[in-house]
Amino acid sequence: MNLKHIESEFVKARTAVFMATGTERQKIARLRRIETEYCRKLASDPRLKLEVRRRIAETLLDMSISRGRSLRTCRLRFNALLKVGFTDIEQKAHHYLIYGRAALERGHRRIADNLSRRMIRELRRSLRHRRSILGRQLLGHLERLARQASHVR
Repeated sequence: MNLKHIESEFVKARTAVFMATGTERQKIARLRRIETEYCRKLASDPRLKLEVRRRIAETLLDMSISRGRSLRTCRLRFNALLKVGFTDIEQKAHHYLIYGRAALERGHRRIADNLSRRMIRELRRSLRHRRSILGRQLLGHLERLARQASHVR
């Protein structure tokens, strides 16, 4: 089986979890089974195996945030994603942004402020050395988040 086919299968399987009916617990269990299956298929390629783990961790964080789970649950998912790392600075900035927004929406201004400011510094450093339209857009969103989080009512 070639790599493109495995990648396509993985994306379809992961997407199918969102389209399917079931409880969040059932969907998490399905995602974990997909992770196990594809990590096994890609056992000979540690880099791709790590990407599978990253995509599942990202999906779990996205699910927790979009379903309005507690900040504690979102933090656990965010920390799990931090452990597997990010493919690139834009992916990292994106997930810092959505987690920071979730923190702000749940009333945790300090967390949102700290996250956004930390990522702003890192993204600015990165953008000094290379051009990235997406990076610039994410920087703008993170700067807005920082202003909102530091705004006193």
